[in-house]
Amino acid sequence: MKSTIYILVAFLSMSSCKSAQKSAKTMDPIVLKAKETSLYSEQVDWNEVNTKFINLTKEKENLKQGLQYLINSLGDKHATIRSVKDHSVIVGYTGEVKVKDNRELKFVNTVINDGLS
Repeated sequence: MKSTIYILVAFLSMSSCKSAQKSAKTMDPIVLKAKETSLYSEQVDWNEVNTKFINLTKEKENLKQGLQYLINSLGDKHATIRSVKDHSVIVGYTGEVKVKDNRELKFVNTVINDGLS
């Protein structure tokens, strides 16, 4: 009986570790969308951003703080997250501008136009 309990405990421990590892590797949908649309996506450490975003937004009242962190980590001085209701800015980039704007106009227009549809 004791050995059955030990096996059960070991199995539960292993499965909880696997699910914790899986959830750590899963990208938050908001971070994933930012990664897909970010103009400087190649310059962002998405694993670090995802982990910190998830940690910041564990509490529902910290969502705005998490969104602000996400926007600032993109490094795009024009980045904003807007309300679906009235398109007002919820958060906007507040970090320092470190990178000279060298984006291709065609790509910028595609991102902007895709966001409108």
